[in-house]
Amino acid sequence: MKDATDKTRRITAPLKNNIVPDTYCFAYSVQSVALPNGIKTSRVVFEDTIDTATADEVLIEKVEGGEALKKAKDFLQAMLAQTPMAVKKLLDEAERCGIKEKTLQRAKDALGIESGRGSDRWYWYLPGTMPTKSVPDDDEDIVTSLDHP
Repeated sequence: MKDATDKTRRITAPLKNNIVPDTYCFAYSVQSVALPNGIKTSRVVFEDTIDTATADEVLIEKVEGGEALKKAKDFLQAMLAQTPMAVKKLLDEAERCGIKEKTLQRAKDALGIESGRGSDRWYWYLPGTMPTKSVPDDDEDIVTSLDHP
């Protein structure tokens, strides 16, 4: 399977084995090469080290989205720390930070972020921080400054 953090890296890990004890997984990459006679082909390059992760650990990392999901979670926690925010503004800020909408939605679900409707738009807010009064419709001042990569 593809490594969640490196698109060129592949990982092979034992998934089910009832004959011998489980072994470690190993990593490799497929590289393009040109042979001396000009033929273009591919080769498998195995890493020198053995990865000690189990198949379950590798799959969990893949399912949870790795670094992209962590970045989206951190973004949402920072943006929603003080007040609810309009979904449109969150999506715009996330895009400026290089976070895809689908990843942001997965982060929202993972964090249990709740949503509610103001008078003319939807808002997201952290669990347990339901606004006690209505959220202002003009929330220009709600968007905080972020360090963008």
